[in-house]
Amino acid sequence: MGGGETGRFGTRTFDFFPRADLNRIKRIRLVGLRNNLEIVEVRIQYADYSGERREYRLEGELKSSGVREAVLDGRPVYRISVKASPSYFWKKPGGFRVDVIAVK
Repeated sequence: MGGGETGRFGTRTFDFFPRADLNRIKRIRLVGLRNNLEIVEVRIQYADYSGERREYRLEGELKSSGVREAVLDGRPVYRISVKASPSYFWKKPGGFRVDVIAVK
């Protein structure tokens, strides 16, 4: 669905908008691509509800080539917002990818 790169310092927020033909998202997966990073917060905004839901199972340290996954209830998703920051003391920039499994 998309990816993000953290800078050396601070926390960045990345917003991902699923395609309209992906009606019901069943799973969301974060995959670490480069260096370790800290997933500070993941929020999901459903298309049929104006509020946001925080997905605590995806938060925490995401290692390079590591995977964090959560199961959703299959409702239409409008936006997935991921807040991430570098993990190490040396603050090497890290990268991640967001994958979703959906039912058309």
